[in-house]
Amino acid sequence: MLNISPHEQMSVNPNFTYLNHASIGPLPTRSYNIIQSGFKLQMEEGERKINFPSIEELWESLRKNGAMLVGGDKEGITITSNTASGLHIVAEGLSSKYTSKSNIVIPDNEFVTNSYVWQQIAKKYKIELRTLDTKKGYVTLDTWDSKIDKNTVLVSLSQVQGGNGFRYNLKEIINIAHSNGALVIVDAIQSLGAVPFDAKKYDIDFIAAAAYKWMLGPLGKGLFYSKPEHVELLDSILVGWFSTPNFRELYHHPFSPWIDARKFQQSMIDPTLNGFNASFETILNWGIDKTYKHVISLQDYLIDLISEMDGFSISSSLDENERSGIIKIDHKEAKGIVRYLEGLQITVSHRAGGIRISPHRYNSKTDIEKLLDGIQSWIQTI
Repeated sequence: MLNISPHEQMSVNPNFTYLNHASIGPLPTRSYNIIQSGFKLQMEEGERKINFPSIEELWESLRKNGAMLVGGDKEGITITSNTASGLHIVAEGLSSKYTSKSNIVIPDNEFVTNSYVWQQIAKKYKIELRTLDTKKGYVTLDTWDSKIDKNTVLVSLSQVQGGNGFRYNLKEIINIAHSNGALVIVDAIQSLGAVPFDAKKYDIDFIAAAAYKWMLGPLGKGLFYSKPEHVELLDSILVGWFSTPNFRELYHHPFSPWIDARKFQQSMIDPTLNGFNASFETILNWGIDKTYKHVISLQDYLIDLISEMDGFSISSSLDENERSGIIKIDHKEAKGIVRYLEGLQITVSHRAGGIRISPHRYNSKTDIEKLLDGIQSWIQTI
């Protein structure tokens, strides 16, 4: 694997031009093969090849790789099923801290997962949910500062906004939250694997992210991170077989959870775990800084070419501190253009009223040229 290019590590249909990793990322070939072989063993031999020591080694590797990706300690890492499950660990885990005066703060343009969870929590525990107005697709620092107060229990936000790709300066927002005694959970599904990330540097309390976008992991897997010192703050609402080091004891006995984030693990015998770990290894081997620089270079190439076309404009921030793996192009016929491109087997998304383009490390300038050729072809139809 170390001696072949990122492109050679993928098996995306060569007839497609895939620029939609902010939606679903394709599995690396190695991840797919590992998952398939695991399910083949289950199909042919049931539990005969399930080995508990090897499962523990896998957990250790997953937590180590996850910690490397987020820039935190492995004691704070556990593997989940998606972003929502990580958000719920915190949402319900902090429930004993909610009072009638409590509020939770989110931007008003969050993806629905990071909205529905807090709407339900606000309703269930009769607390205030503050949704902050966005300007040009993001919440200004002054707004964060004016709306977070001493009654704020939690701030929840995506570092990278999925519609326009705006990347928040997390450290500034977290400083405001912490100065008011509030905790912060970051939805990092549009960050991890795409942009440089450092949980310790940003002083993040909690992170939740599904695996299937920029991490190129399998559907149905995700990552949760807590500062190790915060694990004990969270009540274990959802527990299961593997939430305790005593998982070999199969029948009723006193529950004694792990003392780290593993206490949030549930049932975890699954070939997709091995595939997720292989995806971790793939993107870590590529290097997140190198991936980010490569993606930005592809975006810059696109920007240079699209600027010559009438009616098209870039609505994503081009400030180097606010860019991400996502670039959004605006056009009054954006929805129709995306549909037309799909007919040419060029996959992008229609989001926030524009054309959302999200290349990864294995994409090339040729892919960008095919995209622009497709747009030029659409222009000829009008």
